Amino acid sequence: MGHAVDLWLSGEDDKALEVFVSAAKEQPAWLNPRFVQSFYSPRVASAVERMKTEHEKRLRAARKK
Repeated sequence: MGHAVDLWLSGEDDKALEVFVSAAKEQPAWLNPRFVQSFYSPRVASAVERMKTEHEKRLRAARKK
C-alpha cells in the first residue's frame, strides 16, 4: 500500500488505484479506516481513504455503462 500512496501523492492516480486494489485484496484491513488511522499518519490515512472513494466512484461509473 505504501507504493500506492506514493503514486497517489505524486498524482499518478490510475497507477495508484491499480496498486491500491491489489493491496486491498491481499490485506482487506486497508479498507477499514480505523485500522489505517490507528497505525499510519493522517496523510497516509487520507490518501488511502481518497483512493478507496475514487475506486468506488469508478466502479459505479463502470456499472452504468
